[in-house]
Amino acid sequence: MSSAYVGNAVDGQLTVSDDSGKSYTFFGFMGDASVTGLLPDGRQAAVGEVRGAVISVRKGARAFPEITINGACRRIIGDATEAKALLLGLASGFTSTVADIGDYAAVDLDFSYVGATGDTTRHILAQDCIVTAFDFTEGDPMNTVAITLQCLGPMTLDGTTYIAAR
Repeated sequence: MSSAYVGNAVDGQLTVSDDSGKSYTFFGFMGDASVTGLLPDGRQAAVGEVRGAVISVRKGARAFPEITINGACRRIIGDATEAKALLLGLASGFTSTVADIGDYAAVDLDFSYVGATGDTTRHILAQDCIVTAFDFTEGDPMNTVAITLQCLGPMTLDGTTYIAAR
């Protein structure tokens, strides 16, 4: 599947947070971001047919886009153990962003960065995200981060709202 959104960050800030106010931030982020599976209003097309003829096209089942962010960061607040605990819902006092509808761990994502050309600020804002993969390696002078999330809630890319509600 091709990406509906592709970005290359040369200086960014990636923050994940829960509903209790806990957050974790990666500073000085450099790397790539992509969004796949993005459909109009976050819905699949429900096509109605009669004897092979299309008779209707309506908004159907939800489609949940996937956000992938990979790269290196210069500075972190806390350590990788804290980030992992928050992303997986294991942090002390963690409150999932989907606690009102279930018991699965979910977080909000805020990723703002300067693009590769250096003249454009880009922004991914996604709510109610389930982490499907997370890898963090501490290194000197850079730490590496790879995170993949499935977005269940509202999503805004570079100021344009693509999915307005859960």
